[in-house]
Amino acid sequence: MKNRITITGIVGSELSEATQAAGGIITKFRLVSNQGYYDKSNVWIETGANWYNVSAFRKLAPNVRDSLRKGEHIIVGGSLYLKEWVSGDKKGISLDLDAEFVGHDLNWCTTRSQRNGAAAPAPSATEEPSVGPTDDTCGPEGWPNTPSDAPSDDGFLPTESALHAP
Repeated sequence: MKNRITITGIVGSELSEATQAAGGIITKFRLVSNQGYYDKSNVWIETGANWYNVSAFRKLAPNVRDSLRKGEHIIVGGSLYLKEWVSGDKKGISLDLDAEFVGHDLNWCTTRSQRNGAAAPAPSATEEPSVGPTDDTCGPEGWPNTPSDAPSDDGFLPTESALHAP
């Protein structure tokens, strides 16, 4: 039985790519999802952050590689796996997500879709320029837990500064 989940968050690392033995590629990145609530004054109160290792396979992998950048707000759905890890005298559990779909979170930015292999349409003279997925409006502006607070790949759990950012 698979644990399917959908998560919104921020790309918290640079994307990396690996090649499978059969020749397919895997695109990997880390996703941070802040936790919190609105108080009675409608002010957002941060209570922590969850970090996920995300892997995209098959047709999704090159599209993720070509579309996402560190700091962008996204939505990811797929199968969640909990994996125990040991590094020296440290041990923990990582949250690994095998992505089935990935997209920009349109609460934070606008984006345009382009079919694979299709040339981008030229904008008309009357068309307003669109905000692309790499525009800063999709990034971490005003977000207290910046991706620079992300722990290294050898220590998956959020750092103290990520959990208690000012």
